[in-house]
Amino acid sequence: MTMLNKMRSHQAWLKWTIAAAGAGMVLYLIPTVGGGMFGVGEDTVAVVEGQKINLKDFQRQLNQRMQMFRGSSNLSPQMLKQLGIDQQVLQEMLDDRATIAEAERRGLTVSDAEVREAIMHLPGLQENGQFVGEDRYRALLRMQRPPMQPADFEEVLRRELMRDKLQQAVTGWITVS
Repeated sequence: MTMLNKMRSHQAWLKWTIAAAGAGMVLYLIPTVGGGMFGVGEDTVAVVEGQKINLKDFQRQLNQRMQMFRGSSNLSPQMLKQLGIDQQVLQEMLDDRATIAEAERRGLTVSDAEVREAIMHLPGLQENGQFVGEDRYRALLRMQRPPMQPADFEEVLRRELMRDKLQQAVTGWITVS
């Protein structure tokens, strides 16, 4: 008996299975529908290891990415959406949260002093080999589109440093001859 014959003989059972799977996907993938049932609020896009990705952060990163592409190409916002930029941004955010969760599980931390040291040595915040100063640092963050608060930038930098520490912990022992 071929697979198609088996499917035909169990057609009623198969219909209900596919319908149940489809309903489950709809409830899972649409945050406003599944929000009440699965603990994901209306302003939460996804949850990874207890860390929420809220709608505001997702929209901010999506807008930044779309502005970056529009600045370097003639693609319209609709074309960018068709290319799946929103899905790419969401996947990157999911990967980021999963990486941070793993780093925390391993007990890795990034201190405020480490974040401050990294800020002082960022090439974009250097002038003649010296840090540009607190006022210029804040002004540069305000010039970003959309503008960033120092605390938001420092949190992004903290997560980047955490990812670097995790990568070093996982691959630091590898040597290539």
